[in-house]
Amino acid sequence: MPTLFLVRFAFITSLIFSSAAQADKHQDYIKEIGKSIEALTEDKTPALIKKAEAGDTKAELLLGMAYFYGKAVKQDYREANKWFRKAAEHGDVVAQYQLGVDYAAGLGGEKDYTQAAKWYTKASKQGFAEAQFRLGTHYKMGEGVPLDYPAAVKWFRKAADQGHAEAQWSLGIMYQGGGGVTQSDAEALKWYRKAAEQGFARAQYFVATMYQNGRGVPADLTTAYMWFKIAQLSGEPSAERFVVELPLKMAPEDVETGDKKAAEWLKQHPQ
Repeated sequence: MPTLFLVRFAFITSLIFSSAAQADKHQDYIKEIGKSIEALTEDKTPALIKKAEAGDTKAELLLGMAYFYGKAVKQDYREANKWFRKAAEHGDVVAQYQLGVDYAAGLGGEKDYTQAAKWYTKASKQGFAEAQFRLGTHYKMGEGVPLDYPAAVKWFRKAADQGHAEAQWSLGIMYQGGGGVTQSDAEALKWYRKAAEQGFARAQYFVATMYQNGRGVPADLTTAYMWFKIAQLSGEPSAERFVVELPLKMAPEDVETGDKKAAEWLKQHPQ
């Protein structure tokens, strides 16, 4: 059975794709850290603590993760953050990202969006896609940093270019609304589609609405229905009513075509 740590890191790695050399490097490092934590046992902890206290950056990160997840030590978020900070100050990109997560969520202390944005920025400058996406969200919401749509677009784009699905969807939203960029339905649809093709259900729903309403593409109810169906089966609750209502406006053969195309797409893109 995978540990909670590995489940979480599997999620992170699913968001950081290998379209750039830095993304490849971070993926490999994350997998290495995951394996090290999985192998950590109580009898190995004293040696790890000794290495961390001597200033070994990787050991500092591993000890932070051990305390965070309660692996071979008693779970302690404050102690985890102490070691994350040491590793982060030594330039470890995962520790920088994790500190951002902990400050944003208030794990081991009070929520502090300013500190979260600070550490996300450091990780983002090292090319860490998930940090770039989260930093973009901070700029979009004005949390811990000034509200700044162009800055949000900048960081969403950096993550999106590495294949980060939620960043691609977020970039699409910025283009559709004209936030920090020149409004363009065609660009919005392009980014929604990139995320949708990766299985991101919310983006699949947005692709469907673009086809339904003829935004960035000629209106096409059959294709819209196909994407609503895919989004529904991918777990997007907003798609439910459209899967029921849209066929009432369509010819039966078009509904059948949409169902077949959705089934073919899902077969080619197993969840």
